[in-house]
Amino acid sequence: MPHCRPNQDGDIIREFLQVLKAWAGGAGAWRLRYSITDDSAAEQRGVRDAFQGLKEGATEGPQCKQAFQYLYSALYYRHTSMGCEQSIEAAMRAAPEHKKKYIKTEWWIIRNLWAYYARQHSCLLLQCMTTNAVESWHHSIKTHAEDKAQMTQFSLSGAASHVLMIGDDWQYRATCLPECAEFPLLKLFVR
Repeated sequence: MPHCRPNQDGDIIREFLQVLKAWAGGAGAWRLRYSITDDSAAEQRGVRDAFQGLKEGATEGPQCKQAFQYLYSALYYRHTSMGCEQSIEAAMRAAPEHKKKYIKTEWWIIRNLWAYYARQHSCLLLQCMTTNAVESWHHSIKTHAEDKAQMTQFSLSGAASHVLMIGDDWQYRATCLPECAEFPLLKLFVR
């Protein structure tokens, strides 16, 4: 099969999701509220096109859309603890009653674990805005086995050995980066 262009891939994903929606009882039966996609423009476009309500916030209504905007601000744009707290409080005021408990338990209580302001103490953390490194790590764990079928037969010890082997490979490659030759102190980050 020839390789498709990203726009065609997005069209294929949209068509698949529309068939899945019809199978699940039509657009009214399946009201998608959230979608997590890979870092793939085609996947993101396919989901946006298949679930038009996500674009406008129509699946949750204007109150949720406004609350979401406050939470998004708390997550990405507030650089202080107080600013983040103000955005979360505004989200709780704007949210419909049935969402307030969720915001309190999933955003307010653990804000210091995820909010942008919590990264301010570390220049390294401020630079890491994607999950690409984690996805790359998972990909290498899955693809470094001689035979994928072999991985299903790993014992707990075999799985741990496999992960340690991949970790050693990553450690070696990190210390061989050209930047480490130019700036030897960078090697301290890979220990």
